Amino acid sequence: MYDALFEGHDLTKGGGFVHQKKSGLDMDEFHHVLRTLGYSTFQETGTIEYDKDTVIRFIQKAGVMAGIRKYHEHLFLDDVLVSVPLFTVEGNYYKWKHKAMQEYFAQYICADAKAHQETILMNMYRSAHLALYIHVLDLCYKTFRATIVHQVLQKMVAHY
Repeated sequence: MYDALFEGHDLTKGGGFVHQKKSGLDMDEFHHVLRTLGYSTFQETGTIEYDKDTVIRFIQKAGVMAGIRKYHEHLFLDDVLVSVPLFTVEGNYYKWKHKAMQEYFAQYICADAKAHQETILMNMYRSAHLALYIHVLDLCYKTFRATIVHQVLQKMVAHY
C-alpha cells in the first residue's frame, strides 16, 4: 500500500504527473517517519483526528524518533495530505484517512523499536484496552509470538 501511494498514486490519474515530495525525504525516510507517526498517534491518543498544533507536534516527534535531521514538519504534513494522501483535512482537523492506516503504520513497534519491543507489546497485552490493540498485534505477530506468547507459555509450564 505504502509503495503504491509514495511512487504511483498520481500515475493512475494519467499524464504521468507525479507530485513532488516537499519534505525532501526519500521513500525509506518517509516510511520511517510514517511508522513513528502511526505508532505515537495510536499509542498516545488512540484517535485519528487532531488539531493542527497537535498533528505538527506528532510529526515533529516522529522526525526525532526516526532520526531525521533535515526535516520540516509543515512540508511533511503537506506531503501526507497531497503527495502521499494518508491524511485529510476536515474543517480545523487533520485526520488519518482511516484508522486501519494508522494501525498499519504503527508497525514501528516491529520494524524500529527493537530495544523496546517486548516492553511495548507487554504493555499492550496487559492493558485493560487490549481489544484496541488487536490489529497492531496482528501486524507484529512474529514479535508478539516470540515475546508475549513465549512468556505466557513459560509461566504456564512453571505453574504446572
